[in-house]
Amino acid sequence: MNSLHSLENGTVSITNNQTHSSWVPVAVLFRFEAAVTGTVTITRETGGTSFQLATVDLSGNQSATWIPEAAYQFNLNDVLTITSTATNGTVEIIRKAAQ
Repeated sequence: MNSLHSLENGTVSITNNQTHSSWVPVAVLFRFEAAVTGTVTITRETGGTSFQLATVDLSGNQSATWIPEAAYQFNLNDVLTITSTATNGTVEIIRKAAQ
């Protein structure tokens, strides 16, 4: 599964609202219209608690990638949130079914 989102608002969130299905992020790809400097933060919210999974520092980058080192499983109502200080681009979130 993959989905492409604008970073225009600075925040993108995906909620798992499937009762009998879980997924894990495989990669998060960032593309910007021009080189940017800023920070991207990736968090997971589960049971009302937020956990920071990664921070990506951008310094003159036009693209960046985050590939999780662990299989972060997102179950019902868990939320994956990407926050970016650079807003002139897109983020592609690639996920697969949890095993």
